[in-house]
Amino acid sequence: MDQLVLRDARMLVSSFVKIQPGEKVAVFTEPARRHEGEAFALAAEEAGADVIVVDIGRQVADLLGGEEFFIPPAPHVLGIMEGCNVGVFVVDETYAFRLDHKLAGVISTSEDRSFFSIDPGMGTWRFTAADVAEVDERCERLLKAMEGGDRIHLTTRKGTDLHLSIKGRECLYVSAVPWRGLHSVYPIPLWGELNWAPIEDFTYGTVIVDGLSEATEKLKDVAGPVIFTIADGRINDVSGETIDAEEFRAVTKYDENANVIGEFGIGANHKALDATQSAKAKLGTIHLGLGENGFYPGGQNRSLAHIDAGVRDVTVSIDGRVVIQDGVIVA
Repeated sequence: MDQLVLRDARMLVSSFVKIQPGEKVAVFTEPARRHEGEAFALAAEEAGADVIVVDIGRQVADLLGGEEFFIPPAPHVLGIMEGCNVGVFVVDETYAFRLDHKLAGVISTSEDRSFFSIDPGMGTWRFTAADVAEVDERCERLLKAMEGGDRIHLTTRKGTDLHLSIKGRECLYVSAVPWRGLHSVYPIPLWGELNWAPIEDFTYGTVIVDGLSEATEKLKDVAGPVIFTIADGRINDVSGETIDAEEFRAVTKYDENANVIGEFGIGANHKALDATQSAKAKLGTIHLGLGENGFYPGGQNRSLAHIDAGVRDVTVSIDGRVVIQDGVIVA
């Protein structure tokens, strides 16, 4: 077994998932990431857990090749999830992302039943306890700077000029090291982001999307800038010269509320990876979530979709105070 992969697996087991002796652990994997799944299973066994490895390659392929964007886990997969203390998905991250947004309503979570997905690249992260402390320190600075704030102004040198409000809305903090029992398939370890549900009918201005797109068959970075024109909280025009614009335009029509700006997120992790889901947590970026925002404190928008769009090298001010300047935290 690749010792670098096993090293990262042991780090995840001990410091992130914090598996305890005797816990029932299910590792869901697929052929392309089987070696990572086996490494995690071995590390969990070393920690005293009762482990099974489940190949869900067929389910992953069916989702990615099908027409339905979000689907719940297959009944027999759900049965295994219900019977374990910890479920870990070491699969294509697009599958894990889409599964996460269908978890609510199909299974309950608690201290004794938690689910995680592992970011791609196990064995190459070089992510340490010092990195975790650095990410946490940034997040604390940003939380303090944003606390009690109202009006946010986002700009970039490429032309983003957007206004939104988080008045009265608390932050959903996605830490690098997660808590147990969160109602999500929590990604690990390249995270550290702050998320708010902005006031749904207030957001207005222009956004130039130049980072991650979730409006696609597989997660990716946009091939060229995509421009959102926003008024009264809703995207009323999407333009751009690549297929990415067409994909975002289709998502805004998923249902009547899919074009609402439902999330505003700030990244704080210096080791998050471009063109992966963790790009939403990358230092120097923000992302906007379109559609459903009921899982963010105070969120009022209801939609069958939730799709994120990334923006790089942002300047963020709150109530006139600059907290991020061209991607650098100055709070």
